[in-house]
Amino acid sequence: MPSLYRVEDADAYNKNSMQELAWAIETSQGEFSLILARRNYEALQEYIVRKLRQVCAVEFQEIYLNQSVKVKSLYTTIKEQLGDQQPAAVMVFGLESLSNLEQVLITTNQVREEFRKHCPFPLVLWVNDEVLQTLIRFVPDLESWATTTDFVLSSSQLIEALAERESYLFTRILDAGGDQFLANTAIFGSSYRRELDSALRDLQTRGDVLDITQEASLPFVLGREAYINGQIDQALEYYQQSLAFWQQQSRRCETQQQKTQQQSSFSSGLGRATQISPSLGRWSEEDHTPSPLECQALLLFHIGLCYLNLAELNRSQTRHHWITARGYFQKCIDTFEQAKRPDLIAKFITKLGETLQRLEAWKDLQGLAQRSLVLHRTYGNPLQLSQDYGFIAAVALQDCRWMGAQQAARKALELLTRLTNTSGQYQMSYLLLLAKAKGHLGQSEEAITILDRFP
Repeated sequence: MPSLYRVEDADAYNKNSMQELAWAIETSQGEFSLILARRNYEALQEYIVRKLRQVCAVEFQEIYLNQSVKVKSLYTTIKEQLGDQQPAAVMVFGLESLSNLEQVLITTNQVREEFRKHCPFPLVLWVNDEVLQTLIRFVPDLESWATTTDFVLSSSQLIEALAERESYLFTRILDAGGDQFLANTAIFGSSYRRELDSALRDLQTRGDVLDITQEASLPFVLGREAYINGQIDQALEYYQQSLAFWQQQSRRCETQQQKTQQQSSFSSGLGRATQISPSLGRWSEEDHTPSPLECQALLLFHIGLCYLNLAELNRSQTRHHWITARGYFQKCIDTFEQAKRPDLIAKFITKLGETLQRLEAWKDLQGLAQRSLVLHRTYGNPLQLSQDYGFIAAVALQDCRWMGAQQAARKALELLTRLTNTSGQYQMSYLLLLAKAKGHLGQSEEAITILDRFP
């Protein structure tokens, strides 16, 4: 395979492959032939198919497989979907999505002669490396019938895609905030991990390396993957790697900003000052690329989540892990403050409040609740405001301010009614606070009525 670093190299390679595929389809009219179109990236597949429609003289019918399509063998599935039609060519997509791929291929191999008898047209199966290896391993007879055509992305395209994916990941998480954990699959789609592994493998095979920024983005992606799979120690290791990089980037940006300010002051003294962007050290707002400080804050938040998780897993060390989580959540908020992003503080401050409540650090929780209340009135939503009032009610109960606790709990519940879809845990928590407050105010019957609503 020739060098594939430049986009032009991959374009030339894919053009030749497309011509081969079009020729194979056109010359197999009226008879069965099996063609494997190998690609590792869905976007590349979509591009090639779109171009192929323009250059191929034969129209082809498309069949898409996924988890919702019950597939026992390719032969029966294709015949069922075609019915009485006799297409000039058929393309099958989505083999990699089948959880029972091995069995599907084995069953298909057992009836492979039926293709020659009843399918007088070229059949193109789109496969990735894993599917191709499964074919070779489990159904070599079927694989030996096929010709294989490869389609590739250049190394420069892969590196660019990794950088864009990193930026998109940080941006999506910052947009979503800290109230819920968005899994990588929810952000990128179900095929993201498979394509990530393929990109790294392709680059390694070609001897092309990532620059330091792309190298740093991978531990964050992999750390989130480890976290969602319950591998907390592994997640922490990945997060710390990424955090170290973004801390270094923040220091470099700060140093560069100081140098620029010194140059600006010197120029100003000569009457030749030029305006320096106040966002130096960040990328422009237009491209929505998070700054190193914002990335650093996000890593600190994720590390805090790990320690909350460890607190649940290791009961003998629960309080120790809560204290550690509190420290990281506080550093996260401090870093967002350093980045002058009060909107992001508003999105991520609630986890710190929940941790303070677990630690029964009531004085600190009181101060945080008052601060977050101000922030959420400007940048927040009813759920976040209700959580603020929940914190205030909890602190008031500890301070024996029963009326204040009652008022705050009622306000928290009232804010929840503005939401169409909320977790019942919030309502139950605020009802319990309200019942306790009423009990201390001598309103025992009302408190009992509230408690009767609990399941």
